[in-house]
Amino acid sequence: MDNSTNFDTYLLENFEHILSIVAKNKDLQTELYMRYAMLKIKLFQRWGRTEDLEEAIEKGKHAVAKTQEENEAYAGRLNNLGNMLESRYKRIGIIEDLEEAIRVARQAVDVTPKDYPDLATWLNNLGNKLGRRYERTGKTEDLEEAIRMTRQAVDITPEDHPDLAAWLNNLGNKLESRYERTGKIEDLEEAIRVARQAVDVTPEGHPDLAAWLSNLGNKLGHRYERTGKTEDLEKAIRITRQAVDITPKDHPDVAAWLNNLGNKLESRYERTGKIEDLEEAIRVARQAVDITPKDHPDLAGRLNNLGNKLESRYERIGKTEDLEEAIRITRQTVNITPKDHPDLAGRLNNLGNKLESRYKRTGNIEDLEEAIRVTRQAVDITPEDHPGVAAWLNNLGNKLEIRYERTGKIEDLEEAIRITRHAVDITPGDYPDLATLLNNLGNKLGRRYERIGEMEDLEEAIRMTRQAVDITPEDHPDLAGRLNNLGNKLCRRYECIGKIEDLEEDIRMTRQAVDITPKDHPDLATLLNNLGNKLGRRYECTGEMEDLEEAIRVARQAVDITPKDHPDLAGRLNNLGDKLGHRYERTGKIEDLEEAIRMTQQAVDITPEDYPDLAGRLSSLGNQLSHRYERTGKIEDLEKAIRVTQQAVDITPEDHPGVAAWLNNLGNKLEIRYERTGKMEDLEEAIRMTQQAVDIMPEDHPDLATLLNNLGNKLSHRYERTGKIEDLEEAIRMTRQAVDITPEDHPYLATLLNNLGNILGRRYERTGKMEDLDEAIQVAQQAWKCENAAPFVRISASTLALQLLQSREDFESAYNLSVEAINLLPYVHNRSLDRQDQQYVVSHFSGLATTACSLALQTRQGPEAALDVLEQGRGVILSLLMADRSDTSELKATYPQLCTQYESLRLEVNKPTKNITDNHTRRTASTSRVEAITKLEMCVRDIQQLPGFGQFHKGLTTKQMQSCSAEGSIIVVNVTNLRSDAIIITADGFKVLPLPGLSTRQAKDWINQDLTTTSQSGRGRKNKAYLQFLSWLWRGCVRPVLDELHCYEQRSAEDLPRVWWIGTGLTSSFPFHSAGDISVGPTENTSYRVISSYTPTLKALQYARDRAGTSILPRRHPWRAVIITMPDTPGASTLPGTRAERSEIIAAMEPSVSIKTLEYPDVVSAMAQLRECNIAHFACHGISDPADPSSSGLILQTARTTTEEPRQDILSVREVSQAHLLRAEIAYLSACSTAQNRAIELSDEVLHVASGFQVAGFRHVVGCLWPSDDKVCVDVAKSFYSELSQGGTGSYDDRAIALALHKAVAKIRESNEYCKRPLLWAQYMHFGA
Repeated sequence: MDNSTNFDTYLLENFEHILSIVAKNKDLQTELYMRYAMLKIKLFQRWGRTEDLEEAIEKGKHAVAKTQEENEAYAGRLNNLGNMLESRYKRIGIIEDLEEAIRVARQAVDVTPKDYPDLATWLNNLGNKLGRRYERTGKTEDLEEAIRMTRQAVDITPEDHPDLAAWLNNLGNKLESRYERTGKIEDLEEAIRVARQAVDVTPEGHPDLAAWLSNLGNKLGHRYERTGKTEDLEKAIRITRQAVDITPKDHPDVAAWLNNLGNKLESRYERTGKIEDLEEAIRVARQAVDITPKDHPDLAGRLNNLGNKLESRYERIGKTEDLEEAIRITRQTVNITPKDHPDLAGRLNNLGNKLESRYKRTGNIEDLEEAIRVTRQAVDITPEDHPGVAAWLNNLGNKLEIRYERTGKIEDLEEAIRITRHAVDITPGDYPDLATLLNNLGNKLGRRYERIGEMEDLEEAIRMTRQAVDITPEDHPDLAGRLNNLGNKLCRRYECIGKIEDLEEDIRMTRQAVDITPKDHPDLATLLNNLGNKLGRRYECTGEMEDLEEAIRVARQAVDITPKDHPDLAGRLNNLGDKLGHRYERTGKIEDLEEAIRMTQQAVDITPEDYPDLAGRLSSLGNQLSHRYERTGKIEDLEKAIRVTQQAVDITPEDHPGVAAWLNNLGNKLEIRYERTGKMEDLEEAIRMTQQAVDIMPEDHPDLATLLNNLGNKLSHRYERTGKIEDLEEAIRMTRQAVDITPEDHPYLATLLNNLGNILGRRYERTGKMEDLDEAIQVAQQAWKCENAAPFVRISASTLALQLLQSREDFESAYNLSVEAINLLPYVHNRSLDRQDQQYVVSHFSGLATTACSLALQTRQGPEAALDVLEQGRGVILSLLMADRSDTSELKATYPQLCTQYESLRLEVNKPTKNITDNHTRRTASTSRVEAITKLEMCVRDIQQLPGFGQFHKGLTTKQMQSCSAEGSIIVVNVTNLRSDAIIITADGFKVLPLPGLSTRQAKDWINQDLTTTSQSGRGRKNKAYLQFLSWLWRGCVRPVLDELHCYEQRSAEDLPRVWWIGTGLTSSFPFHSAGDISVGPTENTSYRVISSYTPTLKALQYARDRAGTSILPRRHPWRAVIITMPDTPGASTLPGTRAERSEIIAAMEPSVSIKTLEYPDVVSAMAQLRECNIAHFACHGISDPADPSSSGLILQTARTTTEEPRQDILSVREVSQAHLLRAEIAYLSACSTAQNRAIELSDEVLHVASGFQVAGFRHVVGCLWPSDDKVCVDVAKSFYSELSQGGTGSYDDRAIALALHKAVAKIRESNEYCKRPLLWAQYMHFGA
């Protein structure tokens, strides 16, 4: 240690003592005061103790006061005092210290000769203090003078002077400040040059090197922000990290270097999206805050920077704790920043941004209001020429836009556009933030277009956003958002103009945005949601199912990764609901509709009442509820749909672009209610609403066609009600206009054409003008040919075209069209649908097969072609079920590996999923099932290519059809408006017998009399009427057919031939076996000529026979029978005869048959017994569901418990038909309506309890068309089983079973007590082999 150091230490420890020693030497005392002050300032700089600083200033002021101006040390002492005052200002922030520091520093310069070697130091220090004041006040005069002073210092300093580096560093800082103020790139370039020169001339071990490195890093960081060149950012990080590494951990400046390093790491995170950079940025920023004294003037800036980084992590990961801490820290920053501090505006702006983020997360409007207030304050206190003003203006505009989205106040949007346009105008063309400003201006112009509909706004929005994309570097983290925004605006233009190129570019942009976004990025959900919307749009345009499926997948992914408390969750749920609704409309899957309603209801529930998007979500919910009403007929759904859609209309401003859609939707629902109730007020209001929607919809809007079409429909309804031709004429004008403005390749065109065809058809019916008929046919056929339309729409169009073509007697065209329409059925009816959905799909084809059959016969295509279309278009649900249970023994013997694959996939496809309650598990199971279905269909196609398996899972060939008649003739009765025929299949071939006496009109008249629904008081009248019906059926159908077959009366029933009846359409539930004319004689009926059986289709008959051949051989062990009885049923009348019925069956069949009895079983118990038995007998109530035939069934009951009484438990068609019963032979269903299908639109599906048991595996089923008498049920069952058991062997062939029922019913029919009471015996039918 040298003598000087020893003295300095001694001076610090013994200052007062030393002063006393030199008391007489005033100059030496003054010099010691300044020396002591300088030692204290060094201690402060090292340790940051404010008491050292205060003592230094006190002693420095004393030294200056005691020094004469002419003293050569005077300037130096002024300079030192100025530095001390500046240090205290930097520490405490009191502006008076800075003002005094500038005064004394300026005085130091003024008293120093121009050639004095220390002048450069005084100039540099004065420049620093002026720079400080500029930072505090924002006065550019201070900055300009600071640059002049510091430049002068550099200029007069020799190149080899050790202080040159400091002066260069300081000059660079001030040029950097001027760049930040003016945006002039020349200032930044010069700042980098001189900062680099400062580093270059500083030795490696120099204590100031860290500061010069940190400052150079800051300037390179600024140039990166301006140009986007990553080399600058990488170099800035390296240099700043070097500054941290070479600085002692206890150095007071290390906090500043850490703060700077954190900022640069944050910038790299923003550029690359690498979360490691952000995590390190937060760590070093937090470290910088932690080591900064609480009264340090830079603490506010460091807190502000830490808050920004925490906000960035929140935006990336979504943890609300980060956002809450960011707000706390930034609020603290604002609170400790002096009101006149130049950085206050930036900190207010940052606080506003964080409050905005919290608003977006929670929807709390107070956060948004405060965000606007503090950001407006930031703008107000910022000078107009300040480089940060554009950013503050942009942020204020964003917040006003968000408030507009919440409240719908157009003033907020107008101000947002003005402010953001001003921000763009004052930003230099090469400024890196220009892309952000252009993007945001584009968003706001897009918003105004959505509100007002001005096309100029949309065009400018596209230009602004495209420019923003073009100037954004490819690796920039904001590129994804800008691509997404450009896509959104192109989508808007597509919606307005209809150019598919806009939509295609939109999807490309949005898909690119998704692809370049990290999987854990919080914006990914937004981008996925938007991609889903755009794919949904393309689906609506092209009808491509792949687009809709992908749209649902990405929309679901967006929902799944969105936090439950996120304010955008409602919108994403709503969008997913819309897409599921579209898939329901396309496929008819009810589970899609149910999920759509759940999603949309949830979206509505979590949307704030004052949120502007609430109306759209209410309208969507109304649409989904309306669809469910149309499917189920539940009036509650329709009423709620009307309520929520009315609410959507009520809360929407009149000038809002969505109001036309809401009015249209409300009109549609009122129209539906009119159709239900017939109330004219609903129809009138529906017309008013839809007319209003048409009037306010822009002429170039793509939805105008929909509105015109809907208005046309409502006017057509009013015409039907009132007969006013003006309504019909206007309906045609509206619908024709809708067609004219719709692109030819649009999938909705088919709907419009179909509706136009309907309305033109009505005018033809009114006026008889052939030109109306011709045009109606032309547009209906055009609608059918729209292959991108929804299949249900095309089928509706084909049905219309078939009616119209028959009116014109163009039967050839009608036949060809009917075949094409039936060929569409496999594409919409498949295994992916559950039973209810299959019924819904098939109902759209109702009557198509019977019409095609009549057209085939009318055009002389032959009975084989007529039967082929019947087999393809009837019983399709049963056909699919039977195909999945078909015998695979031949396939297994020939191709065992392929058979194993087929059977495995068949099991996977039919695996039940209805009891899965967890949504995720159910979706996973559903996805697996869809994949298995695809594989199964491919497997079936592969099997069909094999030799000998060409008809696998296909319809019957002509040869196979004829082979079905080996055991007796098959009679197919087909009745339509065009003609009525019996197609007879015998071993000799096919024959067509016209039935002119069996007209459609008469058949409908008999059906409409509902003769089989009787009360005790009306039974006599209805029995008499039913005898007349049976006589009509005998004369018009059965007798001519049996005469044609030469089937005449036989002496004994054993000598009677067998026949199988297939009634189609209207005749599907006709009792051909009971037809007869009692007035002619007791033998003038079917049962004296043939033994009758029934089959839903030829394929069903083959299925029954294939299960066991044509005869049942004796078995080593006796057959097992189960008898299930329900003497009492919860909520239904008692059936006391069921016990007697059970006793008679046991008496008739034992001991040749092993019998198990169950009384009051539940469904599970009954199904368990069915799997083990050969014969199943049910004596109970039955139910036929007119809305859902698969829900028809046998009424059992749940088990009684200590807390619950038994309740009805339905063994439904759905449940039974899912079983695969390998031992099943005979099912006797002694229950009402087990052979009845009351769903008119599904009459050709022959879905009833009896057919369900057939599918499950029972080769013979005895069922009833309607309820009978308890005593008659006992007698018929007794006779049936007694007849079967005559041999006592328990062995029966197929004929014996049909004959047993024939004889049992004949006994009742021929008795004097019952012969004129057909409602007690005509309902018994035998189905099967």
